Amino acid sequence: MIVLMTLILIAGTKRTLRWMNIFWIIASVGTFLAFIALAFGSKAKFQANFNALSGDYGATGDSYQNVIAGGGADASTSSLTNWDATLPTVFVIMTFMMWNWWSVYLSGELKGASNRQRHVRIMSTSLLWNVVFLIMGVLLLYRIVGHDFMVGANTGGNEAYVLPNAPWYHFLASITLNVPVLTFLIVGSFLFWSLPAMVGNVYQPVRAVFAWSFDRLLPAKLADVNPRTHSPVPAILTVMGLVTAMLIWSVSATTFATWLALGVLAGVVCILIVALAAFVFPSRRKDLYLNSPANQKFMGIPVLRIVSPLSALVMVFLVWAVLKYPALAIGTPEHAWWVPAFIAGIVVVGLLLYYIPKMVRKSQGIDIDLVYKELPPE
Repeated sequence: MIVLMTLILIAGTKRTLRWMNIFWIIASVGTFLAFIALAFGSKAKFQANFNALSGDYGATGDSYQNVIAGGGADASTSSLTNWDATLPTVFVIMTFMMWNWWSVYLSGELKGASNRQRHVRIMSTSLLWNVVFLIMGVLLLYRIVGHDFMVGANTGGNEAYVLPNAPWYHFLASITLNVPVLTFLIVGSFLFWSLPAMVGNVYQPVRAVFAWSFDRLLPAKLADVNPRTHSPVPAILTVMGLVTAMLIWSVSATTFATWLALGVLAGVVCILIVALAAFVFPSRRKDLYLNSPANQKFMGIPVLRIVSPLSALVMVFLVWAVLKYPALAIGTPEHAWWVPAFIAGIVVVGLLLYYIPKMVRKSQGIDIDLVYKELPPE
């Protein structure tokens, strides 16, 4: 997948977006097929199919009920006042949806940044799409498999769940009707979410490497652009090389979930800095602020000074969640020091990546601070 991703990125932005759309359509069709399977299936049919499949892996008796029993008391007790399951889940969702954050970074490249109606339409339709289909998907799944089964299947150490596949949405939906062709389409299509997700993740680092090179913080070679595809090939190869190294490390020395959590903590540093910069922007660089698309007020207060503290609070929550629920990323409470150490390390590395090149360029007679004196025209 990394090799395919590299080749697609090198092929240029238009081809990359075309491939993204194709993969997104295939993946979406598979998700809708899962909805259809759940809509036309029945709980009794799912239970029978699940028991039969579990029997192929050595289970005996009513595996469906055994999985529920293996969930213990949690399967029959749900409390709206107990947030110990909800808050870690929010963290996990934000971890896997982290690539969506890069859309904010990439939106800085859009022409017509002052066109707020376009931004509202994009965000509103995305919110409506996600909320409607998320609720629909949850209701359909719980209608078939039931709350107690979901609790039992996701309870760690539940020996009654013998299937080699985790209880993922597409997998459970495919069991409902147990039609081989439909199962292949539902489960197989899920693989096609990988490319759209990877593009969202990789676009920002590639663009950052290119921009840092363009601003003289990295070697100029990394800003080279292929004259035919107009893609920054050296920057792409550099980033994909780092991705490959991280993948190898996640397999040999740590876990993929840990890498995701560390990625979120790295994002905490970036977004906190942006939130702070946004808060002081209206007063510290008033001339730039007044001429920027961000010059908006709500009840006389600059909008930036309303949303920036909210962004900071979300980042504080993510750090708190890791410390409160160590299993999310650091394993045990004894590893709590990893969090401040990692965040401090990100800050130190970032400062070194800026000030060392700055001193080198200054010795060459180049003042890179001039890059940030004014906002570039659209």
